[in-house]
Amino acid sequence: MVAASTAPPAGPRIYTELPDGLITIGDASRKYGCPMTSMCDWISQGRLRDIGRLKAPARGGYMLVSEDELQRCLRVRRKPGRSRKVA
Repeated sequence: MVAASTAPPAGPRIYTELPDGLITIGDASRKYGCPMTSMCDWISQGRLRDIGRLKAPARGGYMLVSEDELQRCLRVRRKPGRSRKVA
């Protein structure tokens, strides 16, 4: 007999209202002047954590990140361009 799993469902958490301390990447882009593509790259690279989704009429909803964590990423943001080789 196999025991039933009590683990939460896989995938991002879906919110119906915007929780305190979280911001959508679209709002963050407008507020901080950082391109949404950069934030999506940070999420895929593991530098910024995707907290969940804000339920929206569009498929998938709006991606949510922690505003504090985003500000940390913006402070340590690297300059664009190729890395230089160190001899």
